Amino acid sequence: MTFQTARRTTQLITLILLCAIPVFDIFRFDVTNLELYLFRQLWSFAPTGAYISGAGGDAVSFVFKAVLPAWFLLLSVPLWGIVLGRLACGWFCPMGAMLESGDFFDRNIKLIVKRGAVNIIRGLLTILLLVACLLAIGVFLSAYFIRPSEILQQVTTLKFSPMLPAATVANAAMIFVAYTFLRRLFCSFICLGAIFQMLPAVASPISFRVRFDRKRAKLCTNCKECETVCFMGIRPRTMKKVDLKCVACGNCITACTNELGKKDKLLDYGFGKIK
Repeated sequence: MTFQTARRTTQLITLILLCAIPVFDIFRFDVTNLELYLFRQLWSFAPTGAYISGAGGDAVSFVFKAVLPAWFLLLSVPLWGIVLGRLACGWFCPMGAMLESGDFFDRNIKLIVKRGAVNIIRGLLTILLLVACLLAIGVFLSAYFIRPSEILQQVTTLKFSPMLPAATVANAAMIFVAYTFLRRLFCSFICLGAIFQMLPAVASPISFRVRFDRKRAKLCTNCKECETVCFMGIRPRTMKKVDLKCVACGNCITACTNELGKKDKLLDYGFGKIK
């Protein structure tokens, strides 16, 4: 299995998990009933009636079973950066996977401007696929705010409440804006998860990262494929220190391997500072 096959597999698994989180009440906020679900623990913010998990022992149980695990998970993110660098961004982030798919859509949509009926049809079909994907993602993300069983019922019966179409369009628009205008900026300067990983990764002397073998640099053929395949706009051969934007996707490693072979490649993964 190649780097990229393994990476696409982990991204797909994480995307499935993202969709499953609200379904299994790991995390979601029901805006209709004002109920917070966190690790299958329920806390009601309803203005009338008693809190479902807000009194006495129930409150203590909610803290230990939901709040503390959530804080532990959030506080562990910088630790990932110290050891794994930004590996999670390049290999597991579902948002990153969606933004990367923009290259596929761009490439095929641009066929419309070329001559030939086949290119035009392919470009138009890609636009339809893009719209369908955005709407599907919008529906799945709506489950974080609308009860999943209600969404399933509305979709199967085609009887939609005003909230579901509005949430779907809003989610789809958010993804589209990020995909169209913010692709690299989102992963470098907007995503809090990325920021909390990249800063410890740069400071850490042991973090996992892409490394260029400078001692054998003369073997480089200057093909520049490592730069061409980098969707973050990095020049891997010239990195004298860890680049904040590098998500350790491994595209440059694959490109270098294709050019020089597995034994002579100059780019590879490793722990520790770049020498």
